[in-house]
Amino acid sequence: KYESGIDNGPPFDGAYFNPATNKMEFADVGLISLYIADSIALAEIAEILGKHGDAELLRKGARKYQASLATLWDAEGGIFLSKDLHTGKFCERLSPTNFYPLIAGIATPEQAREMVDKHLLNPKEFWGKYVIPTIARDDPAFAGQHYWRGTIWGPTNYLVYEGLNRYHFDKVALEY
Repeated sequence: KYESGIDNGPPFDGAYFNPATNKMEFADVGLISLYIADSIALAEIAEILGKHGDAELLRKGARKYQASLATLWDAEGGIFLSKDLHTGKFCERLSPTNFYPLIAGIATPEQAREMVDKHLLNPKEFWGKYVIPTIARDDPAFAGQHYWRGTIWGPTNYLVYEGLNRYHFDKVALEY
């Protein structure tokens, strides 16, 4: 989990690391979203460079993971949730990375609106004088205020901001 870039992020607490495969068995919404966004951007660059075969491989990979990410939408909760692949259970802990499907353009406009209204603008979770913390304010880990456990990080805020802009949440982005 420390190689995820999210180090001691609470959503990874208890995630199973399979020593036989050397993989963490956890489908992380944020990492999948970033992979998709990167693949799409790299495909655009490849097209400009005339590397059409590479561009198609990148788009194919993005489509594969877009389909996987779509299965992580929690209609009841109104947000994309990471999933523990070892147990098959969704991770209910919310962090800025739960909004990263906005960066990748995966959320439908309705899903994006629900995520913003129900979670981002919710002062019990993310909204407040200082936005947005690295874990929801109502998560027990928030009290720790250490690293990925409640503090405010510029890079995560920037990525959520970019997602808001992509979906034209201009007023929210300006208040950010």
